[in-house]
Amino acid sequence: MNSTDIAAWYAAVVATAVFLWDIVKWIRNGPRLRINAISDVVYPDGHVIEKRQIDDCEEKTLATYCHLEVLNVGGQPTTIMNIQVVNASKLNDKHVSYSGPAFKVHAGSDPLPALLGPGEIWSARIEMTSVETIANFGPAVVQITASYSKNPITAAIDQRQVPL
Repeated sequence: MNSTDIAAWYAAVVATAVFLWDIVKWIRNGPRLRINAISDVVYPDGHVIEKRQIDDCEEKTLATYCHLEVLNVGGQPTTIMNIQVVNASKLNDKHVSYSGPAFKVHAGSDPLPALLGPGEIWSARIEMTSVETIANFGPAVVQITASYSKNPITAAIDQRQVPL
């Protein structure tokens, strides 16, 4: 083997590695969604569930919500078609879900269907009473249907109580 053969083999190995890396980049360049679900969030504009008069002050108890954020961490835009909260395992063969209309979309986010570009975030909320109703039939999960995938993207909702 002379130096020309060694150089040819080296070039072939480097070219193959670059080709494989380009395939990996191409696969990872599509849209990818990350879902964050935060339980027991109170909003100042939330639904008032109780009012009490204490001396001269009126005290309001606001509803708690599950705050949902969908972030496109991929390199291409996608469209969020639908969002729902469902029970993951069907207890007693019951499937319970709340979809689009049960969610309040936050300011700055478009109503569904919503185009989500790379690095953009979409957020909404649903009342915790709805999530707790679903949790009676199995663990509650969020499912997002996006235009780039035929299968929904799923994220668990952590309902553990945070100590005060």
